[in-house]
Amino acid sequence: MEIQYKNVDERVIVNKNPKIRTYIIELYTEIATKDCKELTALDMLKHKNILLKDKTAIVIGKSKDGKMLSINFGCYG
Repeated sequence: MEIQYKNVDERVIVNKNPKIRTYIIELYTEIATKDCKELTALDMLKHKNILLKDKTAIVIGKSKDGKMLSINFGCYG
């Protein structure tokens, strides 16, 4: 993976590895929305269209052995 800078305000993350990765979200996965609300895995599925609609959000996650430990949809404050 590499980050390319097109200009000062535009960054593009390029994954040169063609391998598609699948991660498992379990009951213990910590999920935070943009407004810092906690979601369960079931709640995340119910709200997936809203979560994925914001193309400006930078999603950060942690994983171990193919399982998601946390997903943050924009709660950085």
